[in-house]
Amino acid sequence: MDETVIDNEVVSDSESIICERIHENTLEEKALLRLDEGSLEYINLKHRFFLCLGSLAERCSVVVIRRMVPCSSAMSRAQVMAFKLFEKAVAEKNGGDPNVKLGWYGTSADGILRILRSGFDYGALPIGEFRHGLCIYGDCSVANCILQCATDANGLKHLVLCRVILGKTEQVLPGSTQCGPSSDQFDSGVDCNQQPKKYIVWNSDIKTRVLPLYFLSIKLHPISQGSLFSSMMRSYCNCGT
Repeated sequence: MDETVIDNEVVSDSESIICERIHENTLEEKALLRLDEGSLEYINLKHRFFLCLGSLAERCSVVVIRRMVPCSSAMSRAQVMAFKLFEKAVAEKNGGDPNVKLGWYGTSADGILRILRSGFDYGALPIGEFRHGLCIYGDCSVANCILQCATDANGLKHLVLCRVILGKTEQVLPGSTQCGPSSDQFDSGVDCNQQPKKYIVWNSDIKTRVLPLYFLSIKLHPISQGSLFSSMMRSYCNCGT
């Protein structure tokens, strides 16, 4: 799916959009627009997601896709404005290229609510292999993102498709205690310089350099955990070969 299409649809602050209010028992009336399954936007996003999964798409169903509506609150408008401001600043710092990518983040229903209320919060992030940053998974490693994502009481996993300002990246190894750029030359981290599968946005930057666009709720078909792990890791390891 063309990334510019996503940008134009989501970042524009259209007052004509009618926001769907999610039931209080799930997202406490936070404004998200549920996409119609027959809409081109839904079809394109689902197609993109399944392309990222490859053969694993046969074991996964998309239950619902919701779009974050920038006009829904002062906080959401502030998130978009801050993102645009820092996109411009990073571009000026790096010769005109802010190096903006699309990436995936696994969360929970409560995590979605926190993101809608106040954006990404490093205090609520799980302690993983990159302790001082938010780990966003590239298209190549969506399967790994799903594997790391908890399943809720309804059997659903929740993913966020985000825009990420990477700027100039440096390699950060798993388990590193690094908590920011090693020098002013760099802006963010990656797991591998040649074929990055994970993007690391430092805790100090996650409020301004990550913009949530879409929230996908998915369900995996019943298979054994061992089989799921093996299948996903094969897909992850074979990426880019």
